[in-house]
Amino acid sequence: AGSVTDTMTVTGKRYLYVGTNTVAQDVSTSEGIRALTPKALGVSNGHSFSLAIPSGTTQIVIAYDASLRELTKVDSVGLQTSVLGTFEHTTVAVEGANGYTAKNYHVYVYTAMIGLDADTYNVTI
Repeated sequence: AGSVTDTMTVTGKRYLYVGTNTVAQDVSTSEGIRALTPKALGVSNGHSFSLAIPSGTTQIVIAYDASLRELTKVDSVGLQTSVLGTFEHTTVAVEGANGYTAKNYHVYVYTAMIGLDADTYNVTI
């Protein structure tokens, strides 16, 4: 006779979203962020990735869970320099799957006056 208690912890994961657009999109809302391409699930501090910038891009968006630190690096391979300072940083409450409770996201947006040349950006959170 007796009982057994078993506990389990479930931790949800949030997507990192990216977008390279030739026409600026509204990314000031949850819907605007969720319309971007999910790049990775459950990223953490120190996460790095490459972002292909197609020719003609006029808007670049990077959005991820605000419980992580702000971006530490965005380097242009073609220009061989940091372009982190060209991004505007805001915070947007983004819903999870199926309208799950919103969570704040860091949202970084660069809007160019003319289309960019093709490039690759190396990004680190």
